[in-house]
Amino acid sequence: MKSVLVVVLGVVFLASSVTCCKRAAITTSEDKPSLETENTQIKPENMPNEWPSLVGKKGEEAQKFISKERPELKIVILNKDDMMTMDFREDRVRIFVDDNQVVVRPPKTG
Repeated sequence: MKSVLVVVLGVVFLASSVTCCKRAAITTSEDKPSLETENTQIKPENMPNEWPSLVGKKGEEAQKFISKERPELKIVILNKDDMMTMDFREDRVRIFVDDNQVVVRPPKTG
C-alpha cells in the first residue's frame, strides 16, 4: 500500500492510496467557485450602487430610500468627520451627514 502526502489549502494530509489523493484534488478545484463568479452573483450590473440624488436630503430619508431599492445592503449613517475602516464591502453603504443630519456626499456601496 502506497502512502502519499497531499497538500490541500495549506493543510497536509497523509493519503493511503493514489486514488484517494486524485479524488481530493479534483473535489477541491471543481467545488470552489472562482472569484469572478462570486462577484457576478453579489453585484448584478442592473442594480444601483451609487445615489447622487440623495445629497442634500436628511440621512434617515436617504437610508429609507436606499433600503427600498437594495434591502440586502447594510446601511450606516456617519458624521462626515467620523473615523472609519478603509475596507471595501459591496454589501455596505455609508451615508455621510453633517451636523444637521444632511447628506453631504453621494452614498455608494463599498
